[in-house]
Amino acid sequence: MNTTMRHPNRTGAIPHQSTQRGFSLVEIMVALVLGLVIVAAVLQTFISTQQSARTLETTSGMQENERLALDFLGKYIRLAGYKFISWTPNNDAFPVSNLGLHPLVAGVVIAGGDNDQQGADSITFRYQGSNGRSVTDCLGGIIDPNQAVVTSFSLNLNNGRFALRCRVQYINRQTGAAIGAAQTEPILNDIENMQILYGVDSTPQQGGLLLDRADRYVTASQINAHNAANPADNWWRQVLSVRIDLLVRSEADNITQQQVFTFNGVNYNDRRLRHVVSTVIDLRNNSLQ
Repeated sequence: MNTTMRHPNRTGAIPHQSTQRGFSLVEIMVALVLGLVIVAAVLQTFISTQQSARTLETTSGMQENERLALDFLGKYIRLAGYKFISWTPNNDAFPVSNLGLHPLVAGVVIAGGDNDQQGADSITFRYQGSNGRSVTDCLGGIIDPNQAVVTSFSLNLNNGRFALRCRVQYINRQTGAAIGAAQTEPILNDIENMQILYGVDSTPQQGGLLLDRADRYVTASQINAHNAANPADNWWRQVLSVRIDLLVRSEADNITQQQVFTFNGVNYNDRRLRHVVSTVIDLRNNSLQ
């Protein structure tokens, strides 16, 4: 006779064997994989959102730089040839000058160079001051009516970053002599290249309005080659407009995937954003000779 007895619990009921069990190893592995997939998706979304925000912020900053550069260049290059009063004693408003990046012969108010400054073009022009403190140079200085200024725009390295820079040289209107030393300051960083074409009226009319409209756009080298072959027909005197193409880049070099960007025959291969912007600047003061 089996004398084994089941002891009742405190309630008097006989306990049954538990039917609960834990997760199997396979179930745990499946749960872990699903969790990792969800975490990876969340991380990917976060990284993508962060990248989009960084790209948007960078693009916005580049667009601001582009607007500032184009407005700045347009504001001052349009002053080329401005005359407040004729020079004395020979009544020549703009005599020979070698005080900018490029020499200016008598009567010429603008000149330039091809790929001569850090692989980019440069430009030199001049204009006079005025009464009322209304005419300034590209560094913010006020030009008096008895002064003129020779201004040059070019690119150079500024703490390892390409920058648009402004160079100004003041001139005594009476003597044509330099006033003090030239001043050069960077204006905007991350302007990586600048290419300039000049709109020339190559067939000026005789008498009255000598210049009508630009019938071709040429480089500084093409103008200089023409002038060398035709000394009596100086195309720098006949420049009516200037076209400027700027290559603007992002400061950070981790914005995009590695890609090749080509500008002016040069390949750029990194992870920076780059934009090309253009403007045409009319030289209203040079339309009348």
